[in-house]
Amino acid sequence: HQWKGSSRSSTLLRPYRRHWSWLPVDLFRMVYHHRSMDPVPMTYVMAAVIGGVLGATLDLVLGWPWWLIAVGLLAAVWLFFFASAFWGPDPIRADHVRDVIDPSGIEAREFARLEEAISTGRLVGMEVAGWTGSRSLGGWGGSSHPEHVTLRHGDPERDNTWVSVTTRCGDRFSIGLDRRKSRLFEELLRNEERPAEDLDVEDLRRRLIDQRSRIKATKPMKWSTTTLTIDGTATRSNVIQRGDCWVAVAVAEGVVVEIMARGLVVDTMELNRVSSLQLYIQGTQQLNAAHRREHGH
Repeated sequence: HQWKGSSRSSTLLRPYRRHWSWLPVDLFRMVYHHRSMDPVPMTYVMAAVIGGVLGATLDLVLGWPWWLIAVGLLAAVWLFFFASAFWGPDPIRADHVRDVIDPSGIEAREFARLEEAISTGRLVGMEVAGWTGSRSLGGWGGSSHPEHVTLRHGDPERDNTWVSVTTRCGDRFSIGLDRRKSRLFEELLRNEERPAEDLDVEDLRRRLIDQRSRIKATKPMKWSTTTLTIDGTATRSNVIQRGDCWVAVAVAEGVVVEIMARGLVVDTMELNRVSSLQLYIQGTQQLNAAHRREHGH
């Protein structure tokens, strides 16, 4: 899982099912990675020092083994931070345990959570009006429930014309718009390059290094203002365009809308709110099935 505000990959591969004897290990790892508090090493050093002093004192007064007190205090500190997985901001839920016990059903359960969030209005998704091409999920994430989702129209890896629309629901997203603009500009620079096919690992590594260097050396551009129709309302939007690629960001009724596109005219873009993600889920399932066939899963 990567619910902690990060985006999920659109290609959600079927998890590898290990032997049942690994279940306790997998459950432990699940709890460990859900900790909301991760102590720095100095925390344990301080606990060891305090435990040693306290243990020596009790050894002199009561005759208790000093090392037992030191080890006990270290264990108590470790358990305190370990238990933050159960009472932190994103505590472990039954879904997390179910995903470990039955990893083959993760994909279906994730899609069901997304569909429920859309149907209840806790999550908003935007589609490109009149789009007749392929559709798929580009990513999603949140804390205790889905808070943002990316709907892809076309395939950025293969198509010359495509649109990716990300919607983020929550006040914390509208507060950090400047940071989102910076990241969108970096994505714009990446999207300028046409995807290369049949690259080996070394060529891909060199290409990524060159791409990062080029992005770092490029001076930020000034955002222009335009009006986009979002869910039937003319909405003020900030846009940057380079060649046939462009990115835009707007806030519509408290929802942050981020658009990345290639091969479409900015002013003709119109977005509508979706009532269901079934078309996008079906498209993602088809991509996943093709990926599994290609890699022999």
